[in-house]
Amino acid sequence: SSASIAAGTTAQFEAVGTFADASTRTLTGEVAWSTDVSSVATVSASGLATGIGAGVARVIASSGAIMGQASLTVTAQPVILASIAVSPASTSAPIGSSVQFAAVGTFTDGSTRAFASGAGAWQSKAPMGTARTGAAGAYAGGKFFVFGGVALTSTEAYDPLTDAGSVRAPQSVNRSYAQAAELDGKIYVVGGAVNADGNAATTALWMYDPAANTWTAKAPMPTARFHLAFEAIDGKLYAAGGLVPGYSATSALAVYDPVTNTWQTKASMPLARGHVAGGAIGGKLYVAGGSPTAAQLQIYDPATDTWTLGASQPLARYAQMGVVLDGRLYVMGGQSAAGTAADGKRTFVYDAAAGAWSEGPQLNTARYAPAAAVGAGKIFVAGSLFGNQNTTALEMLEPQNEVVWSVDAPSVATVT
Repeated sequence: SSASIAAGTTAQFEAVGTFADASTRTLTGEVAWSTDVSSVATVSASGLATGIGAGVARVIASSGAIMGQASLTVTAQPVILASIAVSPASTSAPIGSSVQFAAVGTFTDGSTRAFASGAGAWQSKAPMGTARTGAAGAYAGGKFFVFGGVALTSTEAYDPLTDAGSVRAPQSVNRSYAQAAELDGKIYVVGGAVNADGNAATTALWMYDPAANTWTAKAPMPTARFHLAFEAIDGKLYAAGGLVPGYSATSALAVYDPVTNTWQTKASMPLARGHVAGGAIGGKLYVAGGSPTAAQLQIYDPATDTWTLGASQPLARYAQMGVVLDGRLYVMGGQSAAGTAADGKRTFVYDAAAGAWSEGPQLNTARYAPAAAVGAGKIFVAGSLFGNQNTTALEMLEPQNEVVWSVDAPSVATVT
């Protein structure tokens, strides 16, 4: 017989004797136990083996001249992070000044290592073939897709490996400020303002197949809207908030099931918001900011069909775009109450585990409701200059932090 354990863990062995009359009896506490490679494993008088180091050892049970044995494979104990120390542990600084912190990790083997810091920087990439504003974005099959925009039906696909774009099948109707989400390799594009007319918002849902380069109409959502959040969670698509005809914000939430091609209305958001940023983390829907100019974070739990409010983002903005990477919601671009282009470059990052916001690297270009998506550990943003103007500009962020920095009181300090 054989067994396998990790170094530092144990396995209980049992000895069973067979006698001349063919009877059997458990002898675990009566035999002498030993191993042939003590640097790999040891064994107690009761047959409990302990893994010492990687390798293979024989666990031997003997009674006089009679012996039985089993093979025990011991694998190396994985070295994992045990704790993080931040230095300086306590400090003070005048308003407007900055302090550099460092993080050092201690691992289970006793070793320590300083973690690399620096969230990376947005990199300008090959521009799109068509200048756009109000386009929808999604990532699938290794490419960043950008759909439509104001007065546009066209589709482009950006390949980060070649830093080049290509033209794909257009939509049947031009619509702006629709939203897109990837699910099971297909991209679903929902809502939008037809002919850039907010009073002509649509309920349309179309599915794009990147492999076949084809569009298929699906069941329309219950509420016509644009500038909404649209996210995939556990095989379904959630449409929350947005602007309805008349440019007023809605609190509506509906969920689409692609298996049955049907929609269900769910619990409304606590706060009606349009121009929202959305993301899905840990099976929950996160909806940040929006209009009227807001900072609140609304969190929906599909398991209970309930909403809660999370920590508000550091700056109230609308026309942001949200994506999720590594359990963090990145909220980029948008317009603040001050209406400055500088605020349209800012990126805020919400760590769902910590329940706190931090500030990320600034966009190269100030933007208003750009197309955005995540793929292969990178964030892509395209189109929509601040001021709601067309642009071909496309940029990419590859976060490089080994640790996530956050503060518990963003009104006191922020951290990058």
